[in-house]
Amino acid sequence: MISLYLQPDKTQIVKARFKKDHTLYVTHATEIQPYYNDLNSKISKSINSGEDLFQDESDGMAPLFQELKRIVPTQYEEVYIVLPDTLFRSINCGDFLSEEEYMKFVQSKTGKKDDEVYYSFPIISSPGGQKKKTFYAINREIVNALTDAAQMENISLTSIEPASMAYLRSAGKWEKEYNLLQIFDDDASIVSYSPIAGIFSFNVPDLAKKNLEKIEDVNQVFKATFSLNDFTAEQIFTSINTNVPFTVLVDEPDSLLSLEVFQDRLAEPERLPACVDIDLAENHQQEWFIPVGTLLQNIEIENEFMPSYLNIYAANVLPEQTQLNAKFRQWKHMTKKYSRLLIVLLAIVAVVETAGIIYFSTIAISPQLQSDYDAAQKNTKDVDEEIKLLAAAKKEHEYPVEAFKELLSNRPDACGFSSISVGNNGTSTQDSAEKWVHLTAVASDPLVLQNFASTLSADEMFSHVTMNKMDTDPSGFKIADLTLGKGKIK
Repeated sequence: MISLYLQPDKTQIVKARFKKDHTLYVTHATEIQPYYNDLNSKISKSINSGEDLFQDESDGMAPLFQELKRIVPTQYEEVYIVLPDTLFRSINCGDFLSEEEYMKFVQSKTGKKDDEVYYSFPIISSPGGQKKKTFYAINREIVNALTDAAQMENISLTSIEPASMAYLRSAGKWEKEYNLLQIFDDDASIVSYSPIAGIFSFNVPDLAKKNLEKIEDVNQVFKATFSLNDFTAEQIFTSINTNVPFTVLVDEPDSLLSLEVFQDRLAEPERLPACVDIDLAENHQQEWFIPVGTLLQNIEIENEFMPSYLNIYAANVLPEQTQLNAKFRQWKHMTKKYSRLLIVLLAIVAVVETAGIIYFSTIAISPQLQSDYDAAQKNTKDVDEEIKLLAAAKKEHEYPVEAFKELLSNRPDACGFSSISVGNNGTSTQDSAEKWVHLTAVASDPLVLQNFASTLSADEMFSHVTMNKMDTDPSGFKIADLTLGKGKIK
């Protein structure tokens, strides 16, 4: 798993994996040059002009993934991207009375049609019988630019999330109210969260670094902005504590956090949850909350204080079909990896088996042993039957390499293998012929699996091709168990 947090001044990269005890083990964390401005400027021009400004690879986001591949291996990894909240067209929460009424509210906030933006709905809060739902909306051009570049570079892009949700997930204190202030050189935003309602955000360009440098009374600007945020929160959340502290996310924060306005409203630094194993000093962990937090979106972190009326989901704005395609691409990569390993292992087994046959066939039988054998042939019928069984077993060959090669040659591109077993495993000879290969195949489309079974039935090497059952796994993929008999070995 790899996460990328695209910021105006840098790009953070985190590579991690889950241990058996569900701990997220961070193996790599680094920072590279920023790619945010390339994305933001091109998208702004594209939206204003109506032209596709990402036609050439050099104009798109492919260089981001090219540099990523130079830093860490990506072939078998899922990639998660986090974007600053300033890139999102609208972030808000509203009363959910019906789906139709709620979507009218969403469109009134975005000012766009449904086919012009992508949505995620990560928070549903239902305190006291009322129901509020949070949405994130982002222009489709931004998401499409990233997914197109990822596909071009053969990257399994699994998620695109807003920074605020990734941060809150790392904090893990969903029962607590938050004000997240993100400050960059040219942009700034405040994201406010309340467990009784959800999230809203608004951009505050006056708090951008370049603008603050031009202001004499910086304290007054912050106070005015905080007062406006408090007023807006009271209107949206209806019930909220006053003077909620601010968590300030900014590079080189010392000069800002020493201001008078932050003396009473600065939140205490936070630490990553216990389920994250990272070699990083506690006073620097908050700087990595966002790229680490997005990797936690598919696990449930225990929180005894979690309100019962609150439901939290991933804020992934990728379309569902794009997510499925990414999962299938990742599954295909892993299948190829283990298939290559299996072929090597089967080849080694075949070589060892052949060497054993050659070795034992060259052993000379002594006259005494021959005499004992002749006596057994004449006097012991049981020994005779046993020798016949041994001879028959010696002649039997399961042809595992040939079977596996034939399966790979018939496999459709959209189909993968979960498990393959070749041989009778101690069953009778007749059962071995009819149940030579046991195969579990996986695909997103059941027709792919049915066509695969039909193709195998037409292959002379297999007979009695039977699809025993077909199920659907939690990710929506179809899983089919097939049994193949032995036909004409090529």
